[in-house]
Formats: sequence, C-alpha cells, structure tokens
Amino acid sequence: MPDAQAEFWKELIEKSETPQRREQNQNNFNRLLEYVDRFRASWFVSCWHQNPIENFAFWRIYGREETACPSCERVTVTSGESVAITTTFDKLESLLPAHIEVGAVRYVNYQTEGINRLNMFDYVMHKRDFYQYECEVRAVATTTDTWMSGAVRDHILANQVQGSYAPPVNVKAMVGEVVIHPEAKQSFREEIAAVCKKHALPEPRLSGLA
Repeated sequence: MPDAQAEFWKELIEKSETPQRREQNQNNFNRLLEYVDRFRASWFVSCWHQNPIENFAFWRIYGREETACPSCERVTVTSGESVAITTTFDKLESLLPAHIEVGAVRYVNYQTEGINRLNMFDYVMHKRDFYQYECEVRAVATTTDTWMSGAVRDHILANQVQGSYAPPVNVKAMVGEVVIHPEAKQSFREEIAAVCKKHALPEPRLSGLA
C-alpha cells in the first residue's frame, strides 16, 4: 500500500471518536491490507518527475545515498554519484507497450476529497496533497484487469526481472538526455560517459546547476 494511503488510515484510526469506531476503522484497514497484499505482485509502476527545468532540491532528495552505521546508527549521506534520465510524456506513452497506462498522479486532501478506495488503480494514481512538489507521472501495468487478454498477461509474466516487470523498450529512442549530478566528481563523470558511449546513448552533460 502506498505510504500516503497507509498514513491516512493510521490517522483515521488515531482520531476515532469512540473505541467502537476505532475498532471498526482498524478492522477495515486490516481487511484493506489483506486485499492490497493479494494484488501487490500483480501491479508494476514506473515513476517519473515532470518538470521543464532542473530542480536542485530533487537532486538532494533523489540523487543521494544514505548509509547507516550498524554499531552507532549514525547516517552518512553521500551525493554526487547519480544521473537523471530525461524524456517526454509523449515518448514515454508511445514507446511503452499499449497495455501500460501513463498518466499524471493526482494529489488530494483525503479529508475533503474522496477516491474509490477499493479501486486499486485509484490507489496507484493518487497521493496526499503535500506531495504535490513531486509532480509525478506514473506508467502502470497490471495483470489483474478483467479485460486484459491472455497474451498481454503472459507478456507481463514472461518479462519480469527480480519481481519487476521489464518490457522490451527502445531505450535509445526514449532517452532524451543523460544529466550528471551537479556535485559529481570527475571520475564519476568519466565513468558515465564511458557507459553512454558503450551503449550508444546520448553523450552525458553535467547539470546546469553545477
């Protein structure tokens, strides 16, 4: 279950007005968790950030690695060894198989706006409104839709890598740019350049925020 949905239910349980309502909300949440777990292995989501310009905050959030010391639990944060792959919405939609749905995530206030909580696609395509800064686009595939043909379901099952769905995609056509972290060291830049050259990808460029 997405974190935002879990947080909503936990908050709902915490703020229950009576013990009876708390128990009812907890039971509903438990049943929903069981429902989600049954379908977890059948849903595959690829997440993208949609923005016409670079955002240094996003390099900070997604372009860093946190390592916790097992003895003292101190967290060490390193950044600089990451890249951003750019494309367009149209390329993403046209180059992925037709059975993959592509769309923008809708951000809602669950206290004032409702969604169909028994519709798994709504769960995938909605998040709490304080995540709006993510401007997220998601590509979604599932084997649970009743309209889906057996051939499509077989295709999804046959193209899985370590539990993830990896459909054949023309990567060279999809990739617009390979952008290197603004704080990347020279050795990392050279490593990425070599990888791009080996696979005939666009020559990487250093972030304009460097």
